[in-house]
Amino acid sequence: MKFAKIILYLFPIAFTLNVCDCGDPLIQKGWELNRQGIELLSSNPEKALRKFSAAQELIPDIPDFPTNAGLAYVNLSKNKEALEKFAEAIEIDPKYIQAYYNQGIIFEKLGNHRSAIESYTKALQIAPDMPDIVYNIGLAYENSGNKRLAIKNYIHFIEIAYTSDETNINDAKIRIEKLSREESDLTTGKSSKDRKKFSFP
Repeated sequence: MKFAKIILYLFPIAFTLNVCDCGDPLIQKGWELNRQGIELLSSNPEKALRKFSAAQELIPDIPDFPTNAGLAYVNLSKNKEALEKFAEAIEIDPKYIQAYYNQGIIFEKLGNHRSAIESYTKALQIAPDMPDIVYNIGLAYENSGNKRLAIKNYIHFIEIAYTSDETNINDAKIRIEKLSREESDLTTGKSSKDRKKFSFP
């Protein structure tokens, strides 16, 4: 089983680098704690988690803080706690795409393809043409055995992917070819030698 791409782990972090230039010292302190947590996330996730938790205690209505705490839990291999934090972020802001995306990654990692697909689908409702989400939902469908929807999502990924993402575009093409071959073998009974190759534009 191939796991979902973790590229968007950087996506929520980039958004949290917003510095609040409001005059409220409490809000400034919360964002400063969040910034410190981001700096510690890869080197010391436990300390980063404490920073994110402190930021969330100060300002409980910012979804970035529980999302980043969830990322710290991921780095600590505590998936259950990470999922709880992503759920908290969604409760704060039901349109917070990063939390849905990261939920999908964890669910897929745990082999819970249905929940991963649900999380990715919610993320796609917010950002329909986000290539990484489309690719990952393709992986989730592939891993769940739904070849047709996997192929559909990989094709869509190729259509919307950034040209600089050549590695994943090629990977998607290989997956489409393989899944098409498997699906054709099942429906026609022909071996892969008897079939034409899938062509891409």
